[in-house]
Amino acid sequence: MQQKRNQDVLNQMLIRDKELDTLYERLYEEKILSNLSEERFHKLSYKYEDEQAELKQRIKHMKKVVAEEKVHEMNCDGFLEMVRKYTDITELTPEILNEFIEKS
Repeated sequence: MQQKRNQDVLNQMLIRDKELDTLYERLYEEKILSNLSEERFHKLSYKYEDEQAELKQRIKHMKKVVAEEKVHEMNCDGFLEMVRKYTDITELTPEILNEFIEKS
């Protein structure tokens, strides 16, 4: 559940990052067409650049979090599969014990 939420947050951040690129391009075009003063252009461009720089840091962090959650989920799935495999054991053998030790 948390992994899905984090993936959704990451996707939203990536969408916003692309939106900022588009906004900056439009801003530049407006400046070139003389529809925007130099002062206004600088104010808005700094705002977008600051937001994007912060967003890129957050994206980097969130990608790491999502990747760690995927690894954790795969480890849990593998362990649960092994536990299900041995639900009806009547005797603990060295092979079974070693398999559990290797998975932990």
